[in-house]
Amino acid sequence: PELEHTIYMNNGWVPEAGWHVEERPWYIESLNSENGFSISAPYIDDQTGDYCITFSQRVYSYDTGEFLGIFGIDFYMDKLIEILGGSYTDTGYAFLVDPQGDIVNHPYGSYQMSQSVVKNVLDSPYATANINGYETSLIKDYDDSYRILAATENEESRFSVYVVASVWKIYGKVVIYGLICLVAFLLAIITIYKLLSNLINWQDETNHRLQESIDEAIAAEKAKGQFLAQMSHEIRTPINAVLGMNEMILRESDDKNVLDYSANIQSAGKTLLSIINSILDFSKIEDGKMEIIEARYDAVNLIHNLVNSISERATAKDLSLNLSVDESIPTGLMGDDVRISQVIMNLLTNAVKYTEKGSVTFTVRNEGQTEDTVTLFVEVADTGIGIKEEDMDKLFKSFERIDEKRNRNIEGTGLGMSIVTKLLAMMDSELKVRSTYGQGSSFSFRIRQDIVDPTPIGNYNERMRKHADANREKETLYAPRARVLVVDDNDLNIKVAKSLMKINGIIPDTCMSGEECLKILRAKSYNLVFLDHMMPVMDGIETLKHMKDERLIDEGMKVIALTANAVNGAREEYVAAGFDDYL
Repeated sequence: PELEHTIYMNNGWVPEAGWHVEERPWYIESLNSENGFSISAPYIDDQTGDYCITFSQRVYSYDTGEFLGIFGIDFYMDKLIEILGGSYTDTGYAFLVDPQGDIVNHPYGSYQMSQSVVKNVLDSPYATANINGYETSLIKDYDDSYRILAATENEESRFSVYVVASVWKIYGKVVIYGLICLVAFLLAIITIYKLLSNLINWQDETNHRLQESIDEAIAAEKAKGQFLAQMSHEIRTPINAVLGMNEMILRESDDKNVLDYSANIQSAGKTLLSIINSILDFSKIEDGKMEIIEARYDAVNLIHNLVNSISERATAKDLSLNLSVDESIPTGLMGDDVRISQVIMNLLTNAVKYTEKGSVTFTVRNEGQTEDTVTLFVEVADTGIGIKEEDMDKLFKSFERIDEKRNRNIEGTGLGMSIVTKLLAMMDSELKVRSTYGQGSSFSFRIRQDIVDPTPIGNYNERMRKHADANREKETLYAPRARVLVVDDNDLNIKVAKSLMKINGIIPDTCMSGEECLKILRAKSYNLVFLDHMMPVMDGIETLKHMKDERLIDEGMKVIALTANAVNGAREEYVAAGFDDYL
């Protein structure tokens, strides 16, 4: 599956496409570490091309305990060389060898590691060293001098330490084997201690910065979520007001020209809302905040709602909307029908958008059924412009649009297909695309759903005719005695709400703040309260809490959150806060 976790670099570096932080060894080691901390093996840094190691630590939210990611600090080998510079003396020297056998630091220039030079210990006079013990060897060194060599390794640092001591400067050319072993061993231990002490001290110095960075990351995440909710609310509020007042024109005007203008306003407003939805959904998916929430749903209703939503657009372009629904599909299914509908609606919308003449065909087929599950095949095919082979990769990239010159007049963010593929992946499915440029395209996927009611849906068209007849017989709810209170700090929103209730014979009471709402409820009882969320001084959630604390909610009274906040998870937030529902 495609790896999608985001990496944030303190210097602003952005990895190339195909670079995934989950594939980095330090990320994997920290993720699997018992305490969440790891020191990586040395590696070449992708960004700088320098040799480095990475200290990494798993990070969790203080508030929720939620896993936020891995925090890493790179430590470059040139710093290690500075640390070990003092180990070069007249009587010997020490140097480090990484797990691959590459010499990291060395007093001899051609052995010193750099971007262009990497010398392996096996291609050097030190190839005979026994790093599993503390045996010494007499070697002819890089400068043709004879020296004593000992080596050891340290599991914590992952490096091998090689120690080289001069033979002729110890006790005037007399080689005392045991003493040299001891000197070599002690020098190795001192070198390891010096290395680890310096690294640990350096790590301690960065802990404060690490903690500050974690705090900033958590604060930034909260700020981003608050910004998205605020943006959703602030942009949707005026759009909803426009669409709401426009709805009254559609209901009450008899002027053909006015109705035509009004229909155009409605279409443009819905397009604008769909663009906002795409941006918010994309942001949520990128942050890993989008969830698949399974619930029982009716297959016929899902299909009907999709057809009903797209048919008007198809008719406006004089396109034929063909429907093929398998009669054997079970009626009651279990899955995230909201996300499935979102995926299919994106495909249908694109098909209509990019088709100028001909047809759009929507197919839903039963491709295999057990006692408990069914595999649905869904396809949207069109006779539109098609996709060039070289543009196929652009199709799934965020904010990319294909054949830009040809499609410059077509609305959209370039996020639709990216959202579709990500949502399908979250539901263990994937999108298949077939297209011939100039002739049309086909988008399809297969998805497994649990069966709740195995009764086949039967003939879809016949079922829809009966449904339409039943709807025609229904009367609009007329409840002039209903006691309704609308609370919203936006005067235009209140006008929209009052206008929309005219058809039901309801004249609601209204107020524009949480405090005023509480004052009214202390004096009067209601059947239904529509309560806005984002209000100054006292917001809707705070107001509801006061209503409960003061026992102002009479038996049978319902409190509905009425808000422009449509960020994913909003409904769950409001129900958890104690609202009866969300609108």
